[in-house]
Amino acid sequence: MKMLTSIVVCPEGSEKLLSLLDEFKCLNKEQVVMFLMQTDETFNRKRCEVIINKLKKAGVIIENDNFISRDNPEPDQKLIDAFWVLLHYVDENSNVSRGRYPAEIVFEHDGVISEILVCNEDLLSKMDFLSKRHKRKNKVEYYILNNSETIDELDDELYPEEPFSIITVSGEDEKGIPKMMFHEVISSEDNNSKPKAKPSSDYISIEEDGDYDE
Repeated sequence: MKMLTSIVVCPEGSEKLLSLLDEFKCLNKEQVVMFLMQTDETFNRKRCEVIINKLKKAGVIIENDNFISRDNPEPDQKLIDAFWVLLHYVDENSNVSRGRYPAEIVFEHDGVISEILVCNEDLLSKMDFLSKRHKRKNKVEYYILNNSETIDELDDELYPEEPFSIITVSGEDEKGIPKMMFHEVISSEDNNSKPKAKPSSDYISIEEDGDYDE
């Protein structure tokens, strides 16, 4: 006797969302929506919500406590934190993937490879690792989210040769988006250079124009 199998028809635009979850496993719902809108101009918030709701109804994705995944894994907090940093830079021309130690996320844009690191109690050890890393042929930048130690504790002997920014967080907005301040090093070749805060919006703002019905 032949068994009948149900066929799940995913809404148009699902591929980008599912590919994102295949790579990052579990993300905050707001992160998913913002990523889709920033990397594809055909997405607005309403379209994102339609796709997410249809995929949930079809059992393709799971939403649990405002986190979205394919098979309900536990959120990786460092990866979640790194993804908020990524959203300050990513656009339709960016290639994004999971990183290897010490990076949580790697993204490439206009020939520049950028790594996002999240540090809790290991800022100094990760900076030491970067300072001793073999210099790459490609242009590289580092974005280091510092959740615990202060910038004053960072010895300039640990500076990597590549440009880097240290990011600090001062609370969240009403949507739970971290308010980040980016402290950019003036010159990676100047031993006397210190991290300098550069102007930055406290949180990411996305225009939400137009309607989308599916």
